[in-house]
Amino acid sequence: IRLIYTFCLGIMTMLILKVLNLDKTITTALAGVGLTGVALAFAFQDFAANIISGIFLSIRKPFFVDEAIRIKEHEGFVVEVRIRDTTIRTYQGQYITIPNKDVFQNPLINYSRLGKRRADVVGGVALDEDLRRVQKIALEALAKVPGVIAEDTSFFYEEYGDSSMNFKVRIWVNSGERVPYLNFISEVLITLNETFAENNIRVPYPIQT
Repeated sequence: IRLIYTFCLGIMTMLILKVLNLDKTITTALAGVGLTGVALAFAFQDFAANIISGIFLSIRKPFFVDEAIRIKEHEGFVVEVRIRDTTIRTYQGQYITIPNKDVFQNPLINYSRLGKRRADVVGGVALDEDLRRVQKIALEALAKVPGVIAEDTSFFYEEYGDSSMNFKVRIWVNSGERVPYLNFISEVLITLNETFAENNIRVPYPIQT
């Protein structure tokens, strides 16, 4: 794909220069003033790169309008996909227009496409607790959290801490969107805290001697 992309980019750049009757001008500039011609050539190459990238994105369709995506440090919902650029709306309500070259050439995360998302929650219980009982009670309680995919939930112990047995919960929610995901993590934490309190499961404070 990268080879085809580079080839198409070269062809597109030449076509743009030809249509604008700048091919001879660029050739003369390259022969005469050198750096100016190179600068112009690079400028048109960048323009062509965005066009070619837009074409490849329309073929591959890595995202659709209204899906939640992340490109580099930008994250939000896709608002519009044009031939030269893509616009997303961040969770803070800002609109960001990103050149398609950057969209195509950088890692892209699509949070909506899978339709679910995993949360990893860590914690710890007292070393003298019945660990199998804790695991059973936690899984039963987490199966009732709104939006949970209960059959995909796992609870396992990772290590001895300084004053606790540390565990990790891997739990899936049936949405990839950011706000439902954050609400889901909050509900998981509340559920664990309430369940441990109701069943007298101790979560010790760090102790140093």
